[in-house]
Amino acid sequence: MSAQINYFKIGLFVVVASVIGVVSIIVLGAGTFFQKKVLIETYFVESVQGLEEGAPVKFRGVLVGKTREITLVGKAYPTERQYVLIRATLFPDIFRVTCSRPSGSNLKNEIEKGLRIRLSFQGLTGTAHLEMDYMDLKQNPPLSIDWTPKYCYIPSTSSTIRRFSDALDKIIKNFEGLDFKNIAENFNSSLKEL
Repeated sequence: MSAQINYFKIGLFVVVASVIGVVSIIVLGAGTFFQKKVLIETYFVESVQGLEEGAPVKFRGVLVGKTREITLVGKAYPTERQYVLIRATLFPDIFRVTCSRPSGSNLKNEIEKGLRIRLSFQGLTGTAHLEMDYMDLKQNPPLSIDWTPKYCYIPSTSSTIRRFSDALDKIIKNFEGLDFKNIAENFNSSLKEL
């Protein structure tokens, strides 16, 4: 009879511990389920290698959202363009933004001020996240699109690595265009004249 009571106590302990665990998860995780979110999307013409679903969306280093979906534009819209489509959720209680149709949105005003999204990398690990900041409008125009976005659209801009790579390519092309033989001959003739 004592063994039967011990099994009852152990079973009761397991059930109570499970109930407490489930209630704790619901209470602690309820904030994320009931948190208001604004769905946005953006498009990239560069590789998004290292970016994963669930990656953070940051504004000047502050977490303001999460990456939700990464795919190609052709999967969601009837187009021939080969852009990468990224959808994310922003937390409007942190990043004060509204994007409701048709009543209006302050997100459109922020985009007109230069709000852009770019791919940013964290250290040497290669993991990527999305970073929002204000950029020069002339140097960072929105991509041309031939569809109506399903969610609020924030234009993207090239990542720092892409800009660095493009600048390096230009430097290399400029070096390839130099006539080193002619430069050396001119230098030698100038030395002889001196």
